[in-house]
Amino acid sequence: EQDREKLVAETDSPTGLFGRYVPKWEAMLQSGKFFLGDKATLADVAVFETLDFYRHVFSEEQLQDKLKTFPRVLALHDAVLSLGYVKEWRDVERPKLFLEFAVYAGVVRETLKRD
Repeated sequence: EQDREKLVAETDSPTGLFGRYVPKWEAMLQSGKFFLGDKATLADVAVFETLDFYRHVFSEEQLQDKLKTFPRVLALHDAVLSLGYVKEWRDVERPKLFLEFAVYAGVVRETLKRD
């Protein structure tokens, strides 16, 4: 729980995801539902994956709450989710590959442990 609280604080900080990057993405999404207009690009998918990793670590509700003040970024997330098999991949296939956060955090800690 302490790890999660620290991560939330970091993502909200001026150099974190919601303090630095999401506001810039919101400003860039002026002329369409994707960064370069009406067609998705790798940039759109990369932003979706970043936000969706946040959703995986915290929750769908927390992501939705964070994006309330960034309606264009929320719309981008939803637009990418509706492409092709993205939703099926996220909800069915990818969970088979992802570790639960507590396990993931333990693996990272062990990996970074110094003798």
